[in-house]
Amino acid sequence: MDCKELIVEEKMQKKIDIKAILKKLNISRFIFILLFFLGCYIVSELLNGNEVLFVKLCSFSVPFEEKKIYFKTMWDDVFKFQKFFVNYFLLIFIYWIIYGLTNRTKLSCALILCCTFIFGVVNYFVTRLRGISITISDIYSIQTAMNVAKGMQVTVEGNFKVACLLFVFLMFMLFKGWKLKDKREARTTLIKNITIAIGVIGILALCIPDYFTKEVELWNINRAYANSGAGLTIVRMVKNLKVSKPKGYNINDAKDILRQYPDDVDIVENTEGFPNVIVIMNESFSDLSVLGDLQTNIPLTPFIDSLKENTTKGYALSSVFGAKTPNSEWEYLTGNSMAFLPAGSVVYQQYISDTPTSIVSNLKDDGYTCVAMHPYYATGWSRNQVYPKIGYDEMHFIDDFDQTKILREYITDQELYDKIIERYE
Repeated sequence: MDCKELIVEEKMQKKIDIKAILKKLNISRFIFILLFFLGCYIVSELLNGNEVLFVKLCSFSVPFEEKKIYFKTMWDDVFKFQKFFVNYFLLIFIYWIIYGLTNRTKLSCALILCCTFIFGVVNYFVTRLRGISITISDIYSIQTAMNVAKGMQVTVEGNFKVACLLFVFLMFMLFKGWKLKDKREARTTLIKNITIAIGVIGILALCIPDYFTKEVELWNINRAYANSGAGLTIVRMVKNLKVSKPKGYNINDAKDILRQYPDDVDIVENTEGFPNVIVIMNESFSDLSVLGDLQTNIPLTPFIDSLKENTTKGYALSSVFGAKTPNSEWEYLTGNSMAFLPAGSVVYQQYISDTPTSIVSNLKDDGYTCVAMHPYYATGWSRNQVYPKIGYDEMHFIDDFDQTKILREYITDQELYDKIIERYE
């Protein structure tokens, strides 16, 4: 009897220990947090990822088999293993850090959800306004973005509406649906430090190795957000902020190449008779005939087409689309390429600290006075700070124009050209 009682007592003790452990772990909280951050991930995907055709999924006119195929494609896109794994656990590890600092579950969850939602909303509208999603360098361009966005209108699609509904639902479940008092929970300093350490180590394990980030396609930032998720894309952009030397680059080799060419620069004292050099970079001008045999009832560019004598014509490839126009300026002025700089970077705001060698510096060596005109705000892409470093003697911005020829609240090309003629005459 004594042996049997002893065995029963041991079994009961084991049961009690297991219950105590489970109680301590708080399984219901653990499951809620996992589901909550799954919702956060979906919110991020809806706002930053590919457009989901909810009309197609809900329409009675679409055959069931077609819906089934589309749903599977959509599911595979959203829950692609590497994409889901990294972005989901980034949220979890960030939660551990904030929870370790605040000792508050609801507050930690709410902060992460709000930040995820706000970033997603901003990225959603930025993408629809300019066609290009947010990059790290956009931090430097907030003033420019605000100037350009004036008067623009954006329509919201199903992704945005569903993301807003899911955000409201998650916040409701966090503060009303889940019965947990959000009081400061008692934790020893050791436990808090361990919690923070787990979060930090987890983030470093995901971010530092190139295993996860190497597949992120930053050359197409929209595709990067859609295929790799917002979190992983941001990590890759941060890692790419440092400019690396091109493979095989050696400064001594570059100097050896330069020594092969004689220094034929002469000091020019009299520039009389020198031609005026006018460079126009017009981002609204487009020769649509390059797309194919375009038939129109009137000629599109009759004057340019008429230029035959003493004229060289051709096409240039632009490294930018939809935004970051100063990069085209920089490539033209210096002859350098954006290919060697991190994707999404803006040279004017990140990499110009000294006067670079450029067509401006070369012309100034020949005695020219160099003038820059930009018929918009001086703060756009920090031109008011960069142009003096490039070496321009004069700068003209929106307040220097008469603003007599306005189209959709913008100074027209005609007024800009009149200003150029007025200046050189």
